[in-house]
Amino acid sequence: KAIPDSSFYSFRETEHTHEAVADIRLKNGFLITDGVLAHGIMVNLGDVSLENVLVSDANLIYLRNYQPKELSRDALKQRNELQGGVKLGKYEYRSIHSAQANSSYVLRVIAYKGSIFRSFRGFNYDLLEGDKRIDLMVAFRIIRKESDGSVTLIWKELERRKSPKIKFIKKKQ
Repeated sequence: KAIPDSSFYSFRETEHTHEAVADIRLKNGFLITDGVLAHGIMVNLGDVSLENVLVSDANLIYLRNYQPKELSRDALKQRNELQGGVKLGKYEYRSIHSAQANSSYVLRVIAYKGSIFRSFRGFNYDLLEGDKRIDLMVAFRIIRKESDGSVTLIWKELERRKSPKIKFIKKKQ
């Protein structure tokens, strides 16, 4: 009785979406932010009221000041770093965290402008066409975790910025 694809959500689009363009997904008890052509950085703030999470919070300086690279090879290095995590004080900023009830998280998704072309039965299309490619910071709180692993969360937008355009360097022949 679940919403199809409800494990995949786009805060940018404010709807459940396809896994490839989701800002966040839930899998095996973990929150994962790894959409196509996007950097996702998440931090678990613990048992903090969502109303008390502000973009100006000192523990969000890393997220606010994070500068995405525009060259594809540099952006890939950043993505790999985020998968491993960056620890600053008592917080860890990474692209995956365990989903914990009564915990608040802050997520920054930098969805690069660009195109990803796919082919289906001879029809070529841009996977990112129609997807809002922005740089967005949201706070969310898991208010319930069920025995089957599903979660219920509430969220609010903290900050919105223009997204960078990624530049791919052509390989020399």
